[in-house]
Amino acid sequence: VTRSALKIGDYKHQARLPISESWKVSARTITEAPLTGSGLGTYRNVFSAYRSSSLNATNLAEIRFGEPFNDVFLWLTTGGLIGLIAYAAFWYLLFRLIKRSSGENNERFEEAFLIVIIFGLLMLLGGNLSLYVLLFILTGLIVRHAKYKSVTISAKDLSLVFVAVSLVMLGSLS
Repeated sequence: VTRSALKIGDYKHQARLPISESWKVSARTITEAPLTGSGLGTYRNVFSAYRSSSLNATNLAEIRFGEPFNDVFLWLTTGGLIGLIAYAAFWYLLFRLIKRSSGENNERFEEAFLIVIIFGLLMLLGGNLSLYVLLFILTGLIVRHAKYKSVTISAKDLSLVFVAVSLVMLGSLS
């Protein structure tokens, strides 16, 4: 009532690609390049190539989307399975670090709570630069208060990592 009395129009919202359309674009990309995806920064081109015709019946028909519904579809499309696994590994290691650094007395509860909120927002809203900046600032605070001071990697583990990366790169190039 107040908005109409003051002649304030409806809020303008940025158009978002629906989750079903994001999945269709990601699935088509994965069938073409399952390991590596289309490459970083190429979602707009991939969307133009693989958009479904059902999108033409909506009011989103003329929009070329540069990002999908959320980060999972972005990493699946542009990074392939390797990118999606790296994205999931980042979140897994971050949550494990939070669990390890908080201990029993919940001394880092605020940072951990904010990181969980940021994770939820990235899953619902997709990529947002301000959320990423806040995420990495909070990650730095969590790492600073971690209970261990150094990380050691044995030579055997390091050689296995190099062999695995080399095989993946060789497989993706051939």
